[in-house]
Amino acid sequence: MSGKPNRLICFGDSFSDNGFHKGHGFGRASNGPVWGEYLCQMKGWLPPEVRAWCGAQSGFGNASMTENWSGLKWQLKQFEPPDDIANVMISVWIGINDLYELQNPHTLILDNVLDVLKKLAASGAKHLLVLNIPDISMAPAYQQAPYRALRKKVSKTIESYNQMLEKAILGDDGLINAYKNSRWSFIDAAQMFNKLSSHYRIVDRPWLDTYAFPKQDEYMWWDNWHPMSSVHERIAKEILNTVF
Repeated sequence: MSGKPNRLICFGDSFSDNGFHKGHGFGRASNGPVWGEYLCQMKGWLPPEVRAWCGAQSGFGNASMTENWSGLKWQLKQFEPPDDIANVMISVWIGINDLYELQNPHTLILDNVLDVLKKLAASGAKHLLVLNIPDISMAPAYQQAPYRALRKKVSKTIESYNQMLEKAILGDDGLINAYKNSRWSFIDAAQMFNKLSSHYRIVDRPWLDTYAFPKQDEYMWWDNWHPMSSVHERIAKEILNTVF
């Protein structure tokens, strides 16, 4: 019988990858813990089981390599539902690596994500946490060539995808009604990032790509693509306040 979740399993990309552990992950893309680690600390849980890989796309592949592995659908293929799956919160946060150069149609990303979510629910997952895509065009990479030219189109495409994703999960015909035995939590990460940008003094260039901590609320971005650990901490607090 399912009850309250007591641990976390993360599927996704570099926004969830916390380093190579038990055969999963490449490494943290931040100057400290990522959101899943913070959330588990806040809940008093064991560290998260992270299935995410930096560069992962929504299909089988990775934006940084030609081989068809480490993507979301690949992550699920390697996953064997644990005996306690009914008491596990499972997060899915993916899509940036499909869209930062407009590599894949947003309709394809939606199909991939929904396919994975349906299979997780069918496998017995009772607590599913889905985050939409933050507007990555806010990142420092888009302040300069070659990405500057893509900025507006990337932003608009992400907005369209997020609207479709929310409807597909929370709409009348969405997963929330198709899989009523599961509890669905939807986090608007795009809105969250928009709000967070006002908390930081420097949002148009990255920190020095080191693992040191600058002054509190100074830099939002650790490198050209990834947020500082303090951003991850705020994401975790938002999830804590919204979901629990």
